[in-house]
Amino acid sequence: MKKLLFALLIGAVFMQCTPTSDTEQDVSYEADTAEVKETAEQAAVKDAVVKAYVEGIHINRDTAAVLKGFHPSFIMMVNGEGDKVKQVPIADWAAGLQASKDKNPEPPEHTTTHEFSMVDVTGNTAVAKVEIYRDGEHIFTDYLSLYNKNDDWKIVGKVFHRH
Repeated sequence: MKKLLFALLIGAVFMQCTPTSDTEQDVSYEADTAEVKETAEQAAVKDAVVKAYVEGIHINRDTAAVLKGFHPSFIMMVNGEGDKVKQVPIADWAAGLQASKDKNPEPPEHTTTHEFSMVDVTGNTAVAKVEIYRDGEHIFTDYLSLYNKNDDWKIVGKVFHRH
């Protein structure tokens, strides 16, 4: 009797875990393989990052584009030796960029490309993971934090890994 009750219990549990129709099975399969579509906000974040960071810093060295796309309170955290972490404000980074351009006004001879590994938007807050390549070599993995201020995405922070 105990064996019969145990077998019925196992059968009932099995029936609860098994899809009751082909439709349920297909839906879960479709959900697992569905392509995620980019939202308008994710596209706007990518656009802000490309204009201010990828093109502004890495390709054109355009301090006006940089200062337009970065919030004045922006801080880049640079991982130093030991337990040191250096903070670089946007004003300092832009000044160094301009000094480099003044010293050598010719555009860089290398080709810079990028890929977005991830863009996550929640309300007026976003994070973008950006891979930067020079002449095909992976140079940086950047994690950029952004806030939407007056319908305008601004980069407010950066941490990165140099490859």
